[in-house]
Amino acid sequence: AADSDIAPGSLELAEETADHLVFSFRPDFEGEEAAMAEHVRGALTVAREDASVTRLRMWAPESFKPHFAVRLTQFDMVQEYTAIDGLPAPVLTHLRQSISGRAAFQSFDQSFELAFSEIEFLGGAVDVEVD
Repeated sequence: AADSDIAPGSLELAEETADHLVFSFRPDFEGEEAAMAEHVRGALTVAREDASVTRLRMWAPESFKPHFAVRLTQFDMVQEYTAIDGLPAPVLTHLRQSISGRAAFQSFDQSFELAFSEIEFLGGAVDVEVD
């Protein structure tokens, strides 16, 4: 689900808190993952203070078959972003994913969690003016 976009016309404000806006959307996957798009939902959390992305979640609310020999009973992926002083945009600092189901008559249950704590910006900052 790494190469995904938001399906045109699907982004909607779903929740508001004092600090964040949460938008729901339908992912628009490409290539081999395109069959998953109709079964997966997304939520994009944005900080009110500076309109920066703080969290992206994609999940399947129901079991589905992305391929004739595969049934996914769970799909959940969360990316968390943090603004770091000196960097031009929020960076991915936490990633977790959980997938379970059956493929070729065998059950599987896979999950992982990654945390990035030593982040260094190697490029020069680019100033962009927005009208």
